[in-house]
Amino acid sequence: MALKLFVCLSLVAFAAAADNIPLDETAQKVVDECKQKYNVTDEQAIEVTRKSAEATPEIKDFFLCVTQNLGMFDGVNWNAEAIKNVVKEDEKMKYVEECMEKDVKTMEARERSLALVVCCMEKDAFL
Repeated sequence: MALKLFVCLSLVAFAAAADNIPLDETAQKVVDECKQKYNVTDEQAIEVTRKSAEATPEIKDFFLCVTQNLGMFDGVNWNAEAIKNVVKEDEKMKYVEECMEKDVKTMEARERSLALVVCCMEKDAFL
């Protein structure tokens, strides 16, 4: 549980910090808007966000960055061993943060990126 929260909150906090918005408020807003906009359940939220990622260049770059560096497969399941390696290897997390800083440029894109992370956390998609 602590490992899952570390990775999720590291990504969410990095994206939220740029706008000085409280973390919990940002995360809840993103999740709520994601569910309302697409009228989806928790189970469908990840798939919807993945499709949004494929359709949005900024998010696609972020999505690919996370996929390559954190071991995400098909946008839903996370590889537990890859997550452990992220905690041990600061360079991977640093690279992910650099990707986010470079590729996630607008508030809408940042919120949709947060939705991806938060929906994964809510669904308990980490192994």
